[in-house]
Amino acid sequence: MNIIGGIEKAEKGILGISGQSLAYMNERMLSLYRRKHLGYVYHKNVTFENENTLRVFKNRTEVNKVCLMEGNLPTSDKEISIDGLYAENNEISLKDSIKVNGKDYSVSGFVALSDYSALLKNNTDMMLDANRFYVGLVTDEAFL
Repeated sequence: MNIIGGIEKAEKGILGISGQSLAYMNERMLSLYRRKHLGYVYHKNVTFENENTLRVFKNRTEVNKVCLMEGNLPTSDKEISIDGLYAENNEISLKDSIKVNGKDYSVSGFVALSDYSALLKNNTDMMLDANRFYVGLVTDEAFL
């Protein structure tokens, strides 16, 4: 599954789709391939200097849809919606700026995700930590 999803490269042979080998696709091309052919929900983890972790998803439209609590979902590649409990615990307001991987994002909304009703970073975690771990949504363009 990891090879078909483009997460790992095949040690032998060639896996291709529509005449293109996955081995030669960059991350942007792999992301487009996953979106078009597999429908996987992928995320990116960003760990900050203070050791807080943001798990970034592109906006979900098919499964595990988003519950918008306040504000708006991102409409540009300069906006992000984040978990409302984390925002409250860390005194983040709508329109505040968050720097993620060197890029500034404006907080457009507060959200809750059905698969993250308890903000567990790992499946083995026993307690949620809404002070140090949170989820966020960006547009498809910003996710790439």
